Order: sequence, then C-alpha cells, then structure tokens
Amino acid sequence: MKVDFFESVYQRELPRRDSVFGINDGVQESGEETYSLCDGMLSRGLEFLAFVELKVRQGDWIQHNIEQLESAIKLFCENHDYRAFKHREAYAANRKHPSYHYSHKVQMNEFHSRTKFRLLIQNTIIVR
Repeated sequence: MKVDFFESVYQRELPRRDSVFGINDGVQESGEETYSLCDGMLSRGLEFLAFVELKVRQGDWIQHNIEQLESAIKLFCENHDYRAFKHREAYAANRKHPSYHYSHKVQMNEFHSRTKFRLLIQNTIIVR
C-alpha cells in the first residue's frame, strides 16, 4: 500500500507556527485497516519528525503506545526515507501519567534498534 504521509488528505490541521499548542486525540475512527496508526505526526522540514500516541488509561498503556507507534513508523518507512530527517522521535503520552518517573531504558533502546526513532515516554514535545 503506497501512502504519502505528507499529502494534504492526511493533514487534519494547517501548518502551525505557534510556540505552544496541544494535541487532542478526539474520537478515533474504527475500521478495517491494515495498520494500527498512531494519533499524530509532527514535522518541521527535514530537521524534525515525530510520531505521537496518546492514551488516557491505567495499566499496560506504554506497550500499547509502543505497538501503535511502531506500526505507524513501519508504514512511514515503507513509503518515505526516514534517514532524511535529522531528529526522529516517537512520543508515548498518557494524560493520567503526565510525567513518568520510571526508567524504560531497555524498551527505549530496543525501540530505537527496531525503528531508528528515539522513544520518549512523556507528554511534552520539544520540536527541534
């Protein structure tokens, strides 16, 4: 399946220049999709590319976020050259856990080995 992630049909908002803004999951559509996509993608030229997965739940939310991020990144990499972007990040965020104090260094390293994206488990995204 050929997908151009930068095509206007996939953009939910116009490009922004705000220094601070929020991301809201809203209501996810359900359907028969080959891939389980994440909630959003942010980019700034070829300097920065980030995928974002939002959750509002307790339990094993981190693993669910990781699975959705990996699925979206896999589809992206099948259609685009991820190496063109200087900073590549994936954010696992949860409103019920805005700052997660437990270290997930092993999961983060494994994620990077599989995807070549840096995994961050936090709610604040700093666009480089």
